[in-house]
Amino acid sequence: MPSLQYSLNRIFLLYILLAGISFVNAQTIKHNADRELWEDPTIVSQNRLPARSHFYAHIADQSGFAHTPWESDDYLQLNGEWSFSLSDSPFFGPRNFHTENYDSKDWGTIAVPVNWSLNGYGYPNYVNMRADFIPENITVEIGDIPHATNTTGWYIKHFELPDDWS
Repeated sequence: MPSLQYSLNRIFLLYILLAGISFVNAQTIKHNADRELWEDPTIVSQNRLPARSHFYAHIADQSGFAHTPWESDDYLQLNGEWSFSLSDSPFFGPRNFHTENYDSKDWGTIAVPVNWSLNGYGYPNYVNMRADFIPENITVEIGDIPHATNTTGWYIKHFELPDDWS
């Protein structure tokens, strides 16, 4: 059986360990102002709600569907055809496309959800050992993302909420 002194030492070490973890978690990682926020590997989210369990709210009795919430009248399915445009970079894409009166008539369409490179936009690409957008003879630092070759997809979907939703 361990001695009282041994037990107290273990409790003290555990306390020090927990205090150290709390101190490290309380530290704020400072953003590198020389980079865009999306280029900084220390920033993993911004303007985001805390993580939570996935729930569906239901107005009507939930027994109206067997196992899938999208069979309910309280669920709006947004899968389907969306207007889509592809640009070489987020800096070269359409501006103000999120506004209500933006004209996307010259855009193509794409089924959502889908991988755009397997549906006529861009090209399928996978590498597991290097950054595929950088020539092999150039070394790149983590977080250095090229601005001219960062393919970006732009999506628009118009929909109306049912009148009985408030």
